[in-house]
Amino acid sequence: MQFDSLLHLHYFNSFVTAYIQGKVSQLSAYLDNVYWLLKLILEDCVYLVQSIICITHWRGFWILLDEYDPYRPESLWVCHVASYLLLTASMAAQNLVVKGVSKDGALPHGEGIQLNVSYVSGLSQWCALKLQVDLNLAYHK
Repeated sequence: MQFDSLLHLHYFNSFVTAYIQGKVSQLSAYLDNVYWLLKLILEDCVYLVQSIICITHWRGFWILLDEYDPYRPESLWVCHVASYLLLTASMAAQNLVVKGVSKDGALPHGEGIQLNVSYVSGLSQWCALKLQVDLNLAYHK
């Protein structure tokens, strides 16, 4: 199987999981009061699938760079720097000290199913505000 069809398959899987996330969240909310252990197993399976999809997206990005960039050292540096910057920004925005952490299966109403990407919107708002402040300071000089 070619890497591009594999990458398309994983993009399709990510869209499917995002599409059914609401229904699975409702199922998790139902299982919260009825079968706590099944709720825990369901949430852990969804988390595992989301983790596999995330890893395969990174792998697909690396494979694309290796295929289409003939300069191996530059390709490796781009992958290394992009990965480091993204993970550092995510870690800073999703800090456990700020956000807190809950026990496995402790989130009510199916919230354990939903993939929280609020740090992405927080980073984009911070960057927009920082850019606006910098532009205002440059304008008043």
